[in-house]
Amino acid sequence: VLASYEATSQKAILAAAGMSTSLDLGGGLMPSAQLESLLSQMVQGDPEQIRQAEEALTPALSTPAFMLDLLTRLTQSQAAHVRQLAAVLLRRRIGSHWRKLGAANTNRIKATLLQVLATEPEGAVVRSVAALCASAARHAMSKGGWPELLSCVLEGSRSPTTAHRLVAMTLIASLLESDEVTEHLRPHFVLLKDLLAAALQDAQLDVARGALKALSAWTPSLGTEQDAASLLRPLVPLVLGLGARALGESDSLGDDETITLVCSLMDDLLEQDGAVQPAQVSPIADYALAAAASTSLELEPRRAALHLCACLVGTRRRAVVKQKLLPAMLARLFEVCSSGGIGAPDDDDDDERLPSVVQRSAKAEKRARIKREKRAARAAEKAAAAAVSGAGVLPTAASKPKAKPKAKGKAKQDGASSRVSVEKVRL
Repeated sequence: VLASYEATSQKAILAAAGMSTSLDLGGGLMPSAQLESLLSQMVQGDPEQIRQAEEALTPALSTPAFMLDLLTRLTQSQAAHVRQLAAVLLRRRIGSHWRKLGAANTNRIKATLLQVLATEPEGAVVRSVAALCASAARHAMSKGGWPELLSCVLEGSRSPTTAHRLVAMTLIASLLESDEVTEHLRPHFVLLKDLLAAALQDAQLDVARGALKALSAWTPSLGTEQDAASLLRPLVPLVLGLGARALGESDSLGDDETITLVCSLMDDLLEQDGAVQPAQVSPIADYALAAAASTSLELEPRRAALHLCACLVGTRRRAVVKQKLLPAMLARLFEVCSSGGIGAPDDDDDDERLPSVVQRSAKAEKRARIKREKRAARAAEKAAAAAVSGAGVLPTAASKPKAKPKAKGKAKQDGASSRVSVEKVRL
């Protein structure tokens, strides 16, 4: 697993899997020029061309040998959209053909995918290839493992090149989205925590943001309180530190995405038992309020920060009350509300929302009128009962002859008959 890996060397990656450095992947089910043309038609946007390309590709996709043709396009095509589409098609069909491909071809595929990850310049293609690696890893790890993949992640995360560290985080996030792969990686969870901790403190925000996405994919898999306490809890201060760093640099970089990711991740961590200590509640509240009050941010991160405040109070209510955070939180929230800007509609929106506002006002007025009518009816009933009692229709307390104490059941009947009499008078 810890074998030496040079991310910039194609030969080193292929040699790690014991493969030849040649890119002749075999296959040959469809000529390369024809496949290149069909894949290009799929992304042209013309419905008729897309339909024709689908009709030509559908029979080939059911053949295991065609996976090698797609792999050749992934490595040799000059068009980024063709390489990305080839990776997407491979991801969708590689699982159903994995066993039929045989050990030699699957080893060739694994080595080629690691090569593409190390050399692909386009970020969109890298993300598609990372998802393809996660799909292949579900089958490869159940059949003896894929040690070169973990070696690629480990060495890539330690590389001095920013692009290699970013690829490593992208690959980790894709792998952790699969429950099967996550279970195979469970023996390496402590190592994975250390890798993410280092990436969260990376000098390049792109790498740190990739670590946030990987941690977001990892959090749902740590369902036990023990896992959350040992693996997630040490990362909470680093996540808050990254959020504060992005918040401080928002004026110059406008890093709204990182702040939104931090708030969303903190929501998930608060939902996990054992992931957040009571002592960490106050720093989370301070960060959420600072992000919500920052007028230099766009609406989305400020709304995410307000949602984090609500989640904090909902999930850690006892800690919020015990640490007396609620008065300060309310004061800051009132300031945010009075400052405006969060969800404030434009002038055009006011006109569009006018009917609903009028409707709500009418409903409120109707409810108030019903309440007034009910209060007036109750007052009239009381007045009528008093008048009837004074006129002698009903015996008053003073004119009542003293009688023997009645049984409890009899008293209930008398009370009921009195209420009936009052009701008859009112009617």
